[in-house]
Amino acid sequence: MKWVAFFLGAVTLLILISCTTSPVPPSNSKTPMQLAEDLIETVLEMLEDPPQNENEAFEALSQILYIPSEDATEVKDSGILSLASWIMQVNFLEPSTVTNIEVLSVTELEDLKFFPWIVSDKPDFVDRVFILNLFCEFDQSSTQTICSLPMITIKNVDDKSYFLTIFAETTNGSTEVKMYPQLPPLP
Repeated sequence: MKWVAFFLGAVTLLILISCTTSPVPPSNSKTPMQLAEDLIETVLEMLEDPPQNENEAFEALSQILYIPSEDATEVKDSGILSLASWIMQVNFLEPSTVTNIEVLSVTELEDLKFFPWIVSDKPDFVDRVFILNLFCEFDQSSTQTICSLPMITIKNVDDKSYFLTIFAETTNGSTEVKMYPQLPPLP
């Protein structure tokens, strides 16, 4: 319970001190705000037309979670995809299905003083890390929430962003499926 109060306080503080400036992207690229809005549009489209089977669910999640194609089999077989799905469910399906999401701010990791996710050991293929502050409305329960989620961009993938990446890493002959950024451990 203390962790939830701490997290909500941190989110509030982050919103108050958040700065939406970021380096100017090349003229042929989208701004971080445009990338965030595209990502949120993808989420809303998924909620309007939810996947009907496991394969469709994996494909849908692949639109908002970066899964390197060479790691797809390992990721499908791991339990970490369920954790990532749970993160999305908590933010967009509780207390009911979200009906509107507004991007309040997009802040690059370099500009942050506090970030409620573990961002050390960034994979080589991840380019930039941002935090999104989102205002979510849930019609069925007349509830409004503010949530903060990470957003990443991938090197050599133009005009696309993701909330997280799930990938396989092989070390000393052992393969481990990882998520980046990671949630901090619960106390």
